[in-house]
Amino acid sequence: MASRRYDYFAALVELTDMACKTAVYFDNVINSFDFERLPTSIKEIHEIEHAADHKRHEIMENIAKEFLPPIEREDLIDLASTIDDVIDGIDDIMQHLYMYNVKELLPECKDFSKLIIQCCESIKNIAKEFHRFQKSQTIHQNIIITNNLESEGDRLYFSIMRRIFTASMSDLDTFVWARLIRSFEDCCDFCEHTAEKFDTAIMKNS
Repeated sequence: MASRRYDYFAALVELTDMACKTAVYFDNVINSFDFERLPTSIKEIHEIEHAADHKRHEIMENIAKEFLPPIEREDLIDLASTIDDVIDGIDDIMQHLYMYNVKELLPECKDFSKLIIQCCESIKNIAKEFHRFQKSQTIHQNIIITNNLESEGDRLYFSIMRRIFTASMSDLDTFVWARLIRSFEDCCDFCEHTAEKFDTAIMKNS
């Protein structure tokens, strides 16, 4: 009896679901921010990150021994890596909040964390349709939605950065928040990059 073929499409959906879970957890941390709980929160996000790393390695291992994957190997590798970047990006913010000893957040952080959730949900919607990309009626719409959300992230980034550099902050606080807000915006960029990789894979494999 032939062994069951590895389902790359389902694996990519799993990865985007992990990104969504990480984003929701991060949003909860931001909305009920407590510096003393950060080490615990970082540990819990690490658990999701480790699960995502395991799934990404699983995809890579199957690609290495797959005779004829359903789409090009390079596309599968790129997609797994860019989705993983989203999770790593959120983890990066959490670690820097602790490293920089941030005791109080800028109010706009809540707006950014909500936007990151939307970006992650959008790439999950793309991943869920990817197995039928030649017939899907919504996949391109969700790619556009992700691009629009990233543009919203750009606007929010510039608005917050303007406030940071015109507020009466110490040089250290200005540096810390400029670095942190850049990391928030990076997460939206990673989601857009993922959407672009899906779009590229569709064009190459159609």
